Amino acid sequence: MYKFEHEGDTAFFNKEEFDKNMKELHEELKNLNKELKENLDLNKEELDKEMKEMKEEIREALKDVKKDSLIYKKIIEEIQKNIPQNEDLPDLKIDVPDVPDEGQIQHETQNENQNEENNKEK
Repeated sequence: MYKFEHEGDTAFFNKEEFDKNMKELHEELKNLNKELKENLDLNKEELDKEMKEMKEEIREALKDVKKDSLIYKKIIEEIQKNIPQNEDLPDLKIDVPDVPDEGQIQHETQNENQNEENNKEK
């Protein structure tokens, strides 16, 4: 029997029953902790997957922007060749955005994949 006193109150506990309840609570806590960790890992995996997909979509969009910008630049260069030069007309210029080329994109993707693998190993 356990005797517990607190602020003038006294309670007695059956030792076997108390130990059994404590073991059950401890086991339940371990299971909840394990379940929480699994859910967090799943959420992280889902977020990582979504981030990877979003990065790929952005890369594709950037490729399209670069391609379109190059087309517009060529069109403007053709227009400039075919119009008479006049000091009153402003120069037609277009800036091509600084978009990584395919090799740089693949290199960045390989670095990201390596970083992900290193983080998983930790």
